[in-house]
Amino acid sequence: MKKVLVTGAGGVLGGKLVQEFAKDRTVEVYALSSRLDRISKEFSAVDNIHVIANKDIHKISANGIDCLIHCAFARSESGAELVSSINFSKQVFEWASGSVNKVINISSQAVYGGKSVEKSCEESPLNPSSHYGITKYACEELANVIFADSTTKFTNIRLASLIGAAYPDHLVCRMTQQALAEHKLQIITGDILFSFLHVNDAVKCIMKIADSDNVDAWEKIYNLGSDAGTLLKDIAETIADVIQRVKGDSVEIEFLNSDKSHTISLDTSRIKRDFNWEAEYTLSDTVTEIVNALAE
Repeated sequence: MKKVLVTGAGGVLGGKLVQEFAKDRTVEVYALSSRLDRISKEFSAVDNIHVIANKDIHKISANGIDCLIHCAFARSESGAELVSSINFSKQVFEWASGSVNKVINISSQAVYGGKSVEKSCEESPLNPSSHYGITKYACEELANVIFADSTTKFTNIRLASLIGAAYPDHLVCRMTQQALAEHKLQIITGDILFSFLHVNDAVKCIMKIADSDNVDAWEKIYNLGSDAGTLLKDIAETIADVIQRVKGDSVEIEFLNSDKSHTISLDTSRIKRDFNWEAEYTLSDTVTEIVNALAE
């Protein structure tokens, strides 16, 4: 029986990965989380999911685990929370090294910073502008060092900002909520590109990587996101179009002139080439999902 371990199972991405892997009854899934009260109700009744507390990872035998997907990390600027995330990452990597077949470390586009004028590829200079981005890079370096002379194969996935109805605090969701409530959006113009990816597209790609057999060909770093950066005005116009189509309501968009120009966008050609992957969700699909979820 194939065994997969997912850390951060109480988060949106980790939880969805657990759900999707467990649909295959020949896969045994270990769901690690610091929020057992949150995930036990959801997963404990599924016989091929084992819910485990972070502190009990040493009770699991790493031998026989085919793939570890490390999602657990505080999305925070709190020094204490980020230090705790780094320490747990080190514990997980050391537990896995030499025993687990392959490790997928979920990193972030935050390692590039937010003021590039071009799409960031995997070789682009790193310039994290937040504590979160700095510690995500530190976690990548931990993986590089711990797995350097190990039989365990690994890769770091620099993930774009995830969107969907499950992310109510995300820019796209907040703009949609505002447009529904006020029928108006105020937008700063300029060439500001954002890189978004629907969480379901991220899950499908990560599962493809986990299931791949040609691990010796894995690159150490992959960008994962939407290749097409999205302008703020395009986000607003998409939201207005969807609300008109779904709800029959008009949304007024007021544009405020600005000469700001920077790119928060990823070159994802490497991951597309190596894993034959393409994002399926459009921005319109995502906004439609959000609008329908808010109506429930």
